[in-house]
Amino acid sequence: MLKLAEAAPMSFMLESVTGGEVRGRYSVVGMKPDLIWECRDGKARVNRNARYSNDWQSDDRPALDSLRALIAESRIEMPDGVPPVGAGLFGYLAYDMIRLVEHLPDVNPDPLNLPDAMLLRPTVVAVLDGVKGEVTLCAPAWHQDGVPARAPMPKLPSA
Repeated sequence: MLKLAEAAPMSFMLESVTGGEVRGRYSVVGMKPDLIWECRDGKARVNRNARYSNDWQSDDRPALDSLRALIAESRIEMPDGVPPVGAGLFGYLAYDMIRLVEHLPDVNPDPLNLPDAMLLRPTVVAVLDGVKGEVTLCAPAWHQDGVPARAPMPKLPSA
């Protein structure tokens, strides 16, 4: 994780075990998200330029509708032989998201003030297969209307 993602903000590492095996199957390191989605108090917002800016846009749809649309937008077909975990959305939905479906009391304090949900869409994913002893690097790209495949990187503000 430290060698690949250099502990950069918005990088992550996930561990998984399949079929109750003693040895973990996949370790997944994701980094450099192009998109970050979050939900707080039933309101969704998204940063569609997460690699280069902190430009958050509110999504006026109900949060679960926003989430469904993001999931649909982020579907991607993986080539044969590439682990399915090599692309997609990664993050968490906290227990408090249930309040978007069911009316429950909200009596517990929130001293950390974390979002109720946060999902990242990494542009670089390293999948380490502990069973096969293989590493697969994935750089998924999502189509955007009007943006060519070789779109130039945005100019970063000068320091």
